[in-house]
Amino acid sequence: MVRNIPMAVTQRNLLDLIDRSGFANLYDLADLPTDFDAGTTKGHAFVNFVNPSDAWEFSEMWNGARLTGAGPVAAVLEVGASQLQGYKENARRWSASRLRRTRNHELHPFIAQRLAAG
Repeated sequence: MVRNIPMAVTQRNLLDLIDRSGFANLYDLADLPTDFDAGTTKGHAFVNFVNPSDAWEFSEMWNGARLTGAGPVAAVLEVGASQLQGYKENARRWSASRLRRTRNHELHPFIAQRLAAG
């Protein structure tokens, strides 16, 4: 789980930043929940890495960092384990979510195609 993500950051922006920092194709699910009442993200994201060692490296790199280009006073990111762990559990949470019904695919979590089919 990544906390203190600036509200202006979109899921696509976040995935691009994760990919450019060396973690492309190392995660199979990512979700940046949206606060529909406020019209922004909730400021936290869930990223599920395929290998625990990649999750650890991501945590080491991102915990305590600030997202560049996210405004003059970007908060310090906090990275830690979520209560819900693993691709299957996270995908199950998504499949039970009312968000599944939204037609705006920008609000859907990223789920790797290679694993979504299996």
